[in-house]
Amino acid sequence: MPSILVLDDEPSLTKLLVIILEQQGYVVRGFTNPLEALEALPSFTPDAIISDVSMPLMDGLEFCRQVRLIDGLESIPVIFLSALAERRDVRDGMNVGADDYLTKPFQREELLEALEVRLKRAAQRGSLSSPEASDLMQAQAFGAANLVHRGVQVSWGSRKAAEFFFLLLEHPNGLTTWAAAEALWPDKDESRAASVFHTTLHRLRKVLDDDMVYTRNRRYYLNTDSPMSYDVREYTQLVHRAQQDNDLESFATAVGLYRGAYLADFESSWCVDLRETLHATHLSLLQDASKRAEGLSDTRRATWFAHLATQHDTYNDTVWLDLSRLYERLGDTKRAERARSRLETWD
Repeated sequence: MPSILVLDDEPSLTKLLVIILEQQGYVVRGFTNPLEALEALPSFTPDAIISDVSMPLMDGLEFCRQVRLIDGLESIPVIFLSALAERRDVRDGMNVGADDYLTKPFQREELLEALEVRLKRAAQRGSLSSPEASDLMQAQAFGAANLVHRGVQVSWGSRKAAEFFFLLLEHPNGLTTWAAAEALWPDKDESRAASVFHTTLHRLRKVLDDDMVYTRNRRYYLNTDSPMSYDVREYTQLVHRAQQDNDLESFATAVGLYRGAYLADFESSWCVDLRETLHATHLSLLQDASKRAEGLSDTRRATWFAHLATQHDTYNDTVWLDLSRLYERLGDTKRAERARSRLETWD
């Protein structure tokens, strides 16, 4: 049976929705916190989402925007269930990509019918997709070293092969044997490093096409003639565009691409250096996004970006003070005080 994610900040309603859907045989996970729901999505991929609109810190509209930025969830059916029933409210919901908008109080049969219709339409869209694996190579370095090649998740077999792949991605102008070996095995002498380098090169070519890593003028290159997406490259381009245009939606899109520390399981110095650079970039991005939202008088959204900044860098005094100030503007003195004390503000 399809799986459904239910989100409503009212625990009793969340529980009721879970019961109704489970009685119909659906697999259901209920949340009262939109941030926790977003964190769960990488490991729990539902077939549809039912969400409230009016929630503290992050409303359903922003939640829907963030869901649409997650790979594989760009077209997931989203049904809003809200007490906001004005025409403008409905239009706002549909403008962010919702598939349906039901008003509270709702009829059980109405909800189940709407859900069934949206699931059927999603299945029809999926059946029209080409069954052939995509030629697009998808590299993801935020959080972990992941690569999808010809529609299949690559099993590296060797940590150094994975690291070498991303090292080449970060050096489009190529690397000499010694430069690569020095980055990957700084503690080994030249002859030993060269030996393990060629073993790693062989392992990398084994999991990719033979021509994906080629040599020219004693330098090694990653063949980028084939279509390829790389989350870090896309992220940095979006950050530059957002900061250049000072556009709030561009800020939100860039924020959504950052899904954890760069190659979090790797400790080579080049990985650590790039990880720290991206960490600082993202903190600046979140602060700029919060300022832009505040400048547009969107205090609730500014608060959400500020909250993300405190989660990103918990030891930064400035972001906690910004969050406290924004909570004061919202009239939420309890959370403002918690922010001043560097305590989690979502309870």
